[in-house]
Amino acid sequence: MKGQVSLDLLLTILALVIFISTTTMIINEIKQNNELIILDNKLKIIANDYSSLITTSELLIDFNYEIRKNLDVVIFKGKKTIPELTTNNEKLILNISEYKRTIETNIPTNNKTIKQEEQFLVITNE
Repeated sequence: MKGQVSLDLLLTILALVIFISTTTMIINEIKQNNELIILDNKLKIIANDYSSLITTSELLIDFNYEIRKNLDVVIFKGKKTIPELTTNNEKLILNISEYKRTIETNIPTNNKTIKQEEQFLVITNE
């Protein structure tokens, strides 16, 4: 009888350890996914801000101008990063290659040059 109780106790402890390990892994995976969702949301907010600025610059279409805006810094996992900014086929693309995150937003590009210079978003009318 003593051997049977020890075996039951050992199996119970083993099942408990497996359950706790699995639960911990699932919680960590959910936490990582939530952090990436938060990063994506930050990038979407920044992209919408830039898109709004570019759309507003349409009012100045008859003038030659240059608009310089400081690029927003994203803090993720305690590290400050400036997203890479590119345009392609009337799309504004923000990219943080380190975390493999890319956000695209539609923008008007009538006779405008939109580019990233160091820490600035530069919009010029040609």
